Amino acid sequence: MSLASRPTTTFEATEAGVRDHLTRCQTPGPRAIEDIAQVAPHPSGRLVACTVTLRQRPMTPVQRRIAVVDLSADDLTVLDLPHDDCAWPEWSADGSRLVLVGTSDEGAAAVVLQGEPHELTVTATSGLPGFVERALWSPDGTRLALQVAMPGAEISDVHGSGTLGGADHEAWRPRVAPDPGAGRRLAFLWDPDSRESRALSELTVWELAWSGPDALLALTSEEPDENAWYGARLTRLDVRRPGHETLLVPEHQLSAVASTRSGARWSVLRGLQSDRGLPAGTLVVGGEGELPKDLDTRGVHVTDQHWLDERSLLVTGLRGLHTVVATVDVGSGALEELWAGQQTSGEYFPQVAGLAGHDPLVVLESHREAPCLGVLRRTGFRPVLAVEGPGSLHQARSAGSISSMTWPSSDGLEIEGLLIEPDGGPRPHPLVLQVHGGPTHAYRDTWLGRDPHTSSLVARGYAVLWPNPRGSSGRGAAFAEAVRGDMGGLDVDDLVAGVRHLVDLGIADPARLGITGISYGGFMSAWVPARTGLFAAAVARSPCTDWLLQHLTSNIAEFDRRFLDGEPFDPESQYVERSPLRHLDSIHTPLLLTAGSNDLATPPSQAQVLHTALRERGVDTQLVIYPDEGHGVRHPLSVVDQCARMVAWFDRYLRGD
Repeated sequence: MSLASRPTTTFEATEAGVRDHLTRCQTPGPRAIEDIAQVAPHPSGRLVACTVTLRQRPMTPVQRRIAVVDLSADDLTVLDLPHDDCAWPEWSADGSRLVLVGTSDEGAAAVVLQGEPHELTVTATSGLPGFVERALWSPDGTRLALQVAMPGAEISDVHGSGTLGGADHEAWRPRVAPDPGAGRRLAFLWDPDSRESRALSELTVWELAWSGPDALLALTSEEPDENAWYGARLTRLDVRRPGHETLLVPEHQLSAVASTRSGARWSVLRGLQSDRGLPAGTLVVGGEGELPKDLDTRGVHVTDQHWLDERSLLVTGLRGLHTVVATVDVGSGALEELWAGQQTSGEYFPQVAGLAGHDPLVVLESHREAPCLGVLRRTGFRPVLAVEGPGSLHQARSAGSISSMTWPSSDGLEIEGLLIEPDGGPRPHPLVLQVHGGPTHAYRDTWLGRDPHTSSLVARGYAVLWPNPRGSSGRGAAFAEAVRGDMGGLDVDDLVAGVRHLVDLGIADPARLGITGISYGGFMSAWVPARTGLFAAAVARSPCTDWLLQHLTSNIAEFDRRFLDGEPFDPESQYVERSPLRHLDSIHTPLLLTAGSNDLATPPSQAQVLHTALRERGVDTQLVIYPDEGHGVRHPLSVVDQCARMVAWFDRYLRGD
């Protein structure tokens, strides 16, 4: 190596090491498949369409494509379509047509294909303004219901925040707020044969499902902004005439709406949900002449559900740290558990697909096992399509070991978590506590390749604790709701007690403890140091640091109203009591803050104000703002930079580098 090419600073050396590790993790195999999702079984039960994530070269953005897999022959066809991104495949009832959502420079459209499953050709493309987000076949396979987001529609923070721009969007144009004419999500009816389409309602539609041949179930609100999702209600839209019927007005949030083919019964998940895109709750069923009722799922916090026939549901969810797949007989209430284990499925929460009379389909993964599509039989899991190659092999080899942990909190409540330890390093380890977002999210035994931050830390020799404090999903409604009105209270004790437990066991070095996290985890990474001097360093990603400013500047002000006690302008409320910015004299922990410039959920000003205030008080702090990034970072080079800065920060204060 020449002198000119050598790293000249500690950070450059760290960045080179992190880049090398993540580059090796992203080295593709022969098929270049990095992930598998959105599984859609063919009505015959012999085939499945799914969305595969492809990466042709390390450190380049991924591309999503639709693959058709023959379950009997393990044969794979990746559809070659003229779109930058393809997602959400769905077969018509007779299996003769496939619809998907294709995105290009002109927006996102519904694309209909027809022909033999491995020789499908495009026969129709919707030409609606805006961005098609979902396309769903009617029960008779003749029409499609489209969920279409108009330009300016806000993106959930789970998917990066920001807004959807039109094909003719010019960079100089301002974002006007409020702009009641922009950003609505509408339900359209589209006939792919005649090409005729029409909007069904002026209501904002967050989710859609057919309910018989002449109606749609939808989660709707009057207002279009992301804030309005928190109060969305279950609505029936008649496709034959204008008008709608409200079926369910929840206390908390609704998600994962579904219906029988006849429309006689419907189902939905109800519960406290902190973010659109993190569905988990109680399974609620209703129907014609029936009052909505909660089904007993035997301790399973349901995250995905589909009707198999007119009386049975296929469900999956979390029971603590385990994923469960089961069927529920709506009439008798009987639950038959088909599979349960520490392996899991789904990018954010467990997901399952299936047909009546056939074994369920899942994409299983675990800490060392990359995602694999397969059939979930009573005799075990039969793999069909696996993510494999040099990248997944390197990730598995450097992933360390994972183990389940429990510990008592300050009030005696048992808290669960997962501990990841590096291979070969002697105990006690330097430990980083990584707090998940939400708070109604949950850590599971997921493929470590999904989490480059943890992967980079473990490869560097750090142990990482993934805790599920109160407020997390997976342990029922009461556990999730325990954080409401007390966010930043007893959940802090849950986290600190877990770290002290590992110190007492001799696993973690009490002099080398760090904390990090994103979103809610970013808030905790700034707030916990105001409550305790236990940690030698902290890294807060996309944090909230002042709840009053958050309420006034975020596009999800309803979030803080649902999780904090009191009113924003009350100086005695939790808006002041639980804000890191209001407790500067208690924060002495070196703090790195990062944010995305396009983040509407936790605006970058949240990181900036705390950074400036701490710097003026002599606390070691650093601020990093990523251009063209939103809630979290997604471009591979941004991910490398953020992981490297995090590792370098912990190296400096936990290792003395």
